[in-house]
Amino acid sequence: GIYAGDPHELSMANCFPSIHALEKSHRSILLGLMCRPKIERRVVGFRNGMQQLADAMAQPLLEKEGIAKGAQITAIKKVDHRWSVSWKNATGEEQSATTRRVVITVPHWHWPHLPLPETITQQLAPWQQARVPAITVVARGYNRSDVPHDLDGFGYLVPSKENREVLGCLFPSSALPQRTPNNQVLLCSFMGGMRHADIAQQNDATLRQSLNRELEKTLGIKCAPTMEWIQRWPQAIPQYDAQQTPREKILVALEQAHEGLHFHGAFRGGVALMSVIRRGHQLAQLLCR
Repeated sequence: GIYAGDPHELSMANCFPSIHALEKSHRSILLGLMCRPKIERRVVGFRNGMQQLADAMAQPLLEKEGIAKGAQITAIKKVDHRWSVSWKNATGEEQSATTRRVVITVPHWHWPHLPLPETITQQLAPWQQARVPAITVVARGYNRSDVPHDLDGFGYLVPSKENREVLGCLFPSSALPQRTPNNQVLLCSFMGGMRHADIAQQNDATLRQSLNRELEKTLGIKCAPTMEWIQRWPQAIPQYDAQQTPREKILVALEQAHEGLHFHGAFRGGVALMSVIRRGHQLAQLLCR
């Protein structure tokens, strides 16, 4: 469910390394969980959505003019133990800079289009086989009185054996009540993924029909939503399949062979937001040395 993938194709060691480690160290996952110290967890959200986090992180850089938006990278190369980066700014003016380190955070399907040295581009070629299925997210607002279900949870995922048109549905207003006005609820449904790639490509009208059937069957909803947002992600979640470990070894080898070059993103080490943030923090500490 987390990967919107095919469980027969995904690699446990890459998708859930902590669970995989428990089995290795304690003979079974259950024994490992019993021995592991309990950690208090809670759901954390932002009043204005996830964009608020990105805006807050970008603001100090924007104030110092440390971000060039609308720029097109034209060259990335190593010159005398430093990296030279050239780009055209939003007005088409050529600019360049040299730096000790370059961090590549764009998704792997963009790598063939980066102006990297040819030897690096060739070594990255196996990453073009890494699958990233499409997912369409449909967020709907309803009057609370129009939803018979208690929505007493975080949401639900649909097992593949049920062969339904929806991967799952989250109840954001249950976990984060401030997300909706009084007497309103918010539902976020996910469609597509590896199991139903064709559904993610359906037009809006067909998606609505599919979702109406799903929500009526699972939550008893028969009324139209008060609001609706449809967000399409042509390439949504990287699939950590059996070739993920060899692919990640390529990145490690490149980073070791080319001092100052780093790759960071959901394409390695975990797709969850907190996994990416933790690894980003670790990388930031390294860069500050």
